[in-house]
Amino acid sequence: MPFFSATAKNNHDLAHGLAQFTGLTQIKTLFYSFTGVLIQDDTVATDVTTNQHQLTTLSLTTTALFPVGIDHCLWGVILCDTTNVSAQQLRFARTYLIDTLRQVFAEHANDTIQVWAALDSTQLNQISHFYQLLVHANAATTTKSSLVPLNTPLINDDAYRSMNQALHFIHDHIHQSLSLDEVAKVAYLSPSYLSRLFKKYLQTNFVSYVNTQKIRERKISCVNA
Repeated sequence: MPFFSATAKNNHDLAHGLAQFTGLTQIKTLFYSFTGVLIQDDTVATDVTTNQHQLTTLSLTTTALFPVGIDHCLWGVILCDTTNVSAQQLRFARTYLIDTLRQVFAEHANDTIQVWAALDSTQLNQISHFYQLLVHANAATTTKSSLVPLNTPLINDDAYRSMNQALHFIHDHIHQSLSLDEVAKVAYLSPSYLSRLFKKYLQTNFVSYVNTQKIRERKISCVNA
């Protein structure tokens, strides 16, 4: 099912509503829709690549993430800076955000506009872990034409190609000893840059990824033995 697509007026009204929320609560807030729109500081940004790259610079350690649904589909997320914010303030924030969204999208029935309770760090880690499992499972069954998930927000096409080249090499040499320096040379990247790509786009580090692949290969060998 396609994502709900807001009008330009909806987006600007939401930007204004979130700016009022920040002014009232002093909680810095941004909204990201899964259509690629980023709203923050009373501004609407629609360049998908730039917005996705900006999101990769965020730290979620002090951020509450509120999933937002419209028409019974997950539409986007509201992120609030929770530095010095209490649980009671977060509950108030959710109520305020629901009211704001329902005012912006008044043409929708109220029960189709939802803001779920903020996900805590444990839940976010579980989601990240589940995503890694899906990535590894996909890598085991798909052709090697594209090992990096197609929905992964990469910086640019060069980064996408380099990551695929690195992952191809890892999978082709998984039974050998692999180092970050060695794989970086194959992908024509610096070790530090390749390390950042792993963390940003596969939500894991180089060593963990390689070790997971080695364990997966051993399990497959045992099953096929």
